[in-house]
Amino acid sequence: MSPLAGTVDPVSISSPLHELEEIAADAGLDSLRAEIRRADADLARGALTVAVLGQFKRGKSTLLNAFAGAEVFPMGILPQTAVATHLVRGPEGARVVEPDGRSRPVALTEIPDYVSEQQNPGNRRAIARVEISMPLPDWTDGITFVDSPGIGSPHDANTAAARALLPHVDAAIFVLSPDPSITADEIAFLAEASRYAARLFFVLNKADLVPADDLAELERYLHGILTQRCGFPSIRLYRASARVALEGARQGDPELVRRSGIADLWGDLRAFVDTDRTESVREVRAKRVRQFSGQLRGLIDLALNADQMTQDEFDRRLAALDQGIREIRVEHRATQAMLREEVDVLSRSMASRAGELLAPRGPSLAAGLDRYLAEQKGGSASATVRRFEAELQRRVGETVAEVRSSLVATCTDEMEHVARTFRTRLEGWLFELATVVAREYSVDLPVLSVTGHLADPVRYTDRIERLYEGTVAGQTALLLPSGVMRRRLRGRLSTLVADELDAQAGRLSSDLRDRIDRSWNGLSADVHEQLDQVVARLEGALALGRQRRADSRQTGAPWSVRMAVLRQRVEQIERGSLAPALGRKA
Repeated sequence: MSPLAGTVDPVSISSPLHELEEIAADAGLDSLRAEIRRADADLARGALTVAVLGQFKRGKSTLLNAFAGAEVFPMGILPQTAVATHLVRGPEGARVVEPDGRSRPVALTEIPDYVSEQQNPGNRRAIARVEISMPLPDWTDGITFVDSPGIGSPHDANTAAARALLPHVDAAIFVLSPDPSITADEIAFLAEASRYAARLFFVLNKADLVPADDLAELERYLHGILTQRCGFPSIRLYRASARVALEGARQGDPELVRRSGIADLWGDLRAFVDTDRTESVREVRAKRVRQFSGQLRGLIDLALNADQMTQDEFDRRLAALDQGIREIRVEHRATQAMLREEVDVLSRSMASRAGELLAPRGPSLAAGLDRYLAEQKGGSASATVRRFEAELQRRVGETVAEVRSSLVATCTDEMEHVARTFRTRLEGWLFELATVVAREYSVDLPVLSVTGHLADPVRYTDRIERLYEGTVAGQTALLLPSGVMRRRLRGRLSTLVADELDAQAGRLSSDLRDRIDRSWNGLSADVHEQLDQVVARLEGALALGRQRRADSRQTGAPWSVRMAVLRQRVEQIERGSLAPALGRKA
């Protein structure tokens, strides 16, 4: 990232986080120390990260292309972005960054090879990120714009990558669009994003595709969801068309860009990062201070309380906590087994349901294709077969799409029920842990957020096999007159259509079963990891108390006094650094 131009004082702005990092190190909380250090380093450079977030196919990449003035981010009708892609101000160019920090330049035309889901599915190339440099406006110095993978796409890794990005986001542009207006996954993702971003900008993209009356109703609906259900005190919803803005940028037509509505968004974003940069960075810092200080206080309190106990009392209370943890583990395993059985039943049912829904549609499909062939005149046999293949694919594709939509809705409903059950159980287990800690150690731990993404079970390959072999008496049949070829095809229509529908049913059911299983595996691992992290955090803080005497001998000062001083420092930093009524800003 390039350094910020302007009046930001990096040292004064980053000092509270630097102090929290030192406190975490002094307290022996190394896992927190590393996380605080990363946040401190970014703010010390005066750098800000503005991520474009939202569900797949909302138009996030098109929005950034409009800003860049060129089509540098892949766009298309399918989910595109598989790797977080950074946009910064500078000479036109791009580079690929490896996980170890090494980088190499690439041409702008090569970017899709690394960041798109089609060329790099699930980030199989293991790219850390791609950085694009473009001659952006002066006010963007020091700002990194990030095109994030879309949540809720058919590709599990995309949502995981988007969620992994959140702790490093200072401000976010959350992109919505008319259909669907907002999903449960987006609402949950917003709650998580608001924990990190100091400012959220909401964009209603594709607004030009909605009639004026419907658009006003849609805006009222979204405003109610965002303020009442999501808890944002007030919002501005930017009505925009990234597609029109990009076309305006391509043509060099400022009036077209103005009509797109994007200019208002960029103007307010500029006010956030440029009009008062120091205050913008302070807002981000305050968010990070609150985030880390709450964790530090709770863990130090737990260690201090453990230090004040006799060894017998410590062992007794630790045994009570261990017992609580064991009971939760038992509940976790039982819940996992119960829900896994539900998922297996759903997965197995896909083997028959696709065929049961597709097979009855064969006769009407065959009748329609028969009429199509009867209307065809002239041409060679090979041209007749090619046209028939295309028509078969079109009609079968439309039929399968309708069936797929029904099956996907069923799978989504069933799997969302499983995910809600698992997340609710996890919230209960974490509450039980907090209750045990409060009872045994008189420490109120910060409220722990619960995540757990469920991949959308939508993926399908609607390929149609070539029809020459075994369908029209082999390759030599292509030498026949076209009329004879059409009669042969018409005579085998029922078999052809039935075979193709059977093949499509197998592909669809196999794909849905695979997606359901992978969704379950991701959700199960998510819950397991979060439970383990909370337990490890508690046990680590208690271990600090257990080692108090050894620490006192090493330092020459009572360990409990030193920890109490550290806690006071955390409180002082928090009181002196938090912006008034920062809360959730939009």
